[in-house]
Amino acid sequence: MPLLLLCGFGLSAFISAIGVVAYVLMALTLPFSSSYSIEGHPATRSEFLHAMWPLFVAFPPILLLFGAIAYALWRERPWSRWLMLGFWGVNVLAGVGIALSPLAQESGAWASVIAYSLMLVVAWWYLYRKPGVVAYYRLLEEQAKTRVRDWAPMGS
Repeated sequence: MPLLLLCGFGLSAFISAIGVVAYVLMALTLPFSSSYSIEGHPATRSEFLHAMWPLFVAFPPILLLFGAIAYALWRERPWSRWLMLGFWGVNVLAGVGIALSPLAQESGAWASVIAYSLMLVVAWWYLYRKPGVVAYYRLLEEQAKTRVRDWAPMGS
C-alpha cells in the first residue's frame, strides 16, 4: 500500500473512533447540562439545540464515511478510491451549502469551497493519475476479480 494511503487509513480510523466517543459523550452530557451558549452568549436549551441541530445530524454520516474509508483501505478494496473522492466531494457540497446559507456571516465562506475543490482535484490526481497508486489499484482490481471468480458457483 502506498504510504499516503496508509496514512489515510490511520487518520480515518483515528477520526472515526475518536468522533464516536465524542458524539456519545456529547449525547450523554447534553440533557444534564444546565447552561448553554452560542458564540459566547448565554442561550436556552431550545435555542442551543435549534442552532446546533445541523452538527448533530451531519456528524454521524461523516463518522460513518471515515469508518468506511478506514475499512476499505484496511481490507484493500478497490472502491476505497471513490469513497475518498466522495469525502472531498461532500466537503465541497457542504461548503457551498454553508456559503449560501443565511447563517454564513463571514465574507470568507467561499474560501472553504475553493480549498476543498483544490483538495478534490489533488485527491483525484493522486488516486487516478499517480503511477504507483494507479498500479496499486490495478492490482487490487485484479485480485477482486479473482476473488469473485473463485467464489462463483460451478458451471457459471
